[in-house]
Amino acid sequence: IINSAGTQYDKANFLNDWGRIFFERGEHEQAILYFEEGLSIGLNIFSKATIKESYKGISDSYTALNDYQLALDYYQRFQRIEDSIFNETNIKKIVDVQANYELYKKQNEIELLKKEAEINNLKLSKNKVLNFSLIIGSSLILIMVIVLFQKNKIRTKTNQLLKKKNKEILAKSQNI
Repeated sequence: IINSAGTQYDKANFLNDWGRIFFERGEHEQAILYFEEGLSIGLNIFSKATIKESYKGISDSYTALNDYQLALDYYQRFQRIEDSIFNETNIKKIVDVQANYELYKKQNEIELLKKEAEINNLKLSKNKVLNFSLIIGSSLILIMVIVLFQKNKIRTKTNQLLKKKNKEILAKSQNI
């Protein structure tokens, strides 16, 4: 059955499961054999979870057999591997938190840049409207000045012409 179990990881877990079954049945020596086989495969495939489970099962089995020295030895091994797994998990969490923070920071920076670009676009639009208004206003004033200038020029010519005609009429009326 064990040899048809699939991957090495599956075999190691299968052996540890059998070790737990024998432990629960009170067959501690047999349980140790299965846990040790699971441990051997776990060490070969570098499966810390499997190694941890094997160490714990062996420690519990030796405790049940009143061999406290070996129980303590395997429990200490179990504790070291559990600490190692815990540290790796915490390091991964810290890395994830840092990555999420950096992502959050970048997203905020992008949002800030987008808002600044939007503000700049609004200012640019406002400036374009203002410039267009100034150009139109200046053009209207210039047109008014030109019209007034032309009107004044025409009035001046008309006045000069009227003065000339008045002088001619005055000169004719004095001659009469």
